[in-house]
Amino acid sequence: MMFKNYLRVFPSGMQLCIFMCFFLLLMSLGTAFMPALIRYGTGRPIDLTTFVNGEFVHYPRVYQLMNIIQQVLMFLLPALIFAYLAHPDPLGYLGLVKPAKSRLAIWMPVLAAGMLPALLVLTNWLQQIDLGEWARSMQQSRERYESVYFQSRKPGAVLWNVLLVGIIPAICEEIFFRGIILKFLHTWFRRPWLSIICSALIFASVHGSVYNFLPITITGIVLAWVYFQTSSLWLNILLHLFFNSAQVLLVYVFFPGQQEADSAGSTGLQLLVFGAGIALMVIAIYFIYASRTPLPKGWAVTESSSDHQDISKIS
Repeated sequence: MMFKNYLRVFPSGMQLCIFMCFFLLLMSLGTAFMPALIRYGTGRPIDLTTFVNGEFVHYPRVYQLMNIIQQVLMFLLPALIFAYLAHPDPLGYLGLVKPAKSRLAIWMPVLAAGMLPALLVLTNWLQQIDLGEWARSMQQSRERYESVYFQSRKPGAVLWNVLLVGIIPAICEEIFFRGIILKFLHTWFRRPWLSIICSALIFASVHGSVYNFLPITITGIVLAWVYFQTSSLWLNILLHLFFNSAQVLLVYVFFPGQQEADSAGSTGLQLLVFGAGIALMVIAIYFIYASRTPLPKGWAVTESSSDHQDISKIS
C-alpha cells in the first residue's frame, strides 16, 4: 500500500517512465516466450524470424495465439499494473466506470456503422495513390497477416475471429491508448483536441501501415473524442468492438472469396457509400454530443502532494 501511495507522488514524466518500464519489460518477456511457443505449436524447430517471415501462414492457430499474448502483454497488463500502483481506484483511473447516461450506448453501433463504410472507401481511394514500393510492400505484408484469420469459412471461425479481432483488441487497446496514453498527453497539453490528435497518431503508428495510417488516425480521433464526451471507457470499448467485429463479418458476408474491397463498386457507388457512412457518423456524433457527460476539466495524471507529505513523515 505504501508503494502505491509513493508512486503517486512522482511527477507525470517520471510516472510515464515507470509505465514505459512495465511496457518494455512485459513486451520483452513476450518476445522471449514466442520461440518456445512456436516450437511447441508447430512441432518443428522454427525460429521467430522464419515464422514471422512466412511460416505463420501454415500455422494460423499459433499465429493467432501469439497475437493474443502480444495484446495482453503489450497493452493490457502494463496499463492494469500501472493503474493499480498509481491510484487507489484503478478502474476509475482507467475510465472503466458505468456511463452516466446509459442511452449513449445505443449510438455506439450507429457510429461504428457509419465509420466502417466511410473509412473502407477512404482506404480504397488512398490505395490508388502510388506511395512507392516500400508502402506497397508494407500493405501486402499487412494483408497477408490479416488473411490468416480468414482461412477457415466455418461458422465457428466467425465467432473465433470476432473474439480475436473484435473483443480482445477493443479491451486491450482502449485501456492502453485511451485509458493511459491519452491521460498522459492531456496532462501535458491541457488542450483536448491536441491530446486527441496526438493520441490518434500514436495509435495509428503502432498498426504499421502507410495506406491505413489516415483511416486509423481518424478512428483514433473518434474513439478519443467519444471518451472525452462520455467519461466512460466502456463506451469506447463497445464502439471499438462493434467497429472491428463488423469488419470481420464484412469479409465473410461480402467477400467470401477473400477479394479486396477496392475491386468492388464503381466510383459513383463508392461516393454513395462514403456519403451514407459520413451521414450516419454525423447523426451519431450529434446525439452523443447532445447527451454528453464530459470528462472533468482537471482530468489528468494524478500528482498528489498530500501523499508526498505522508511519505516524508514516514521517512
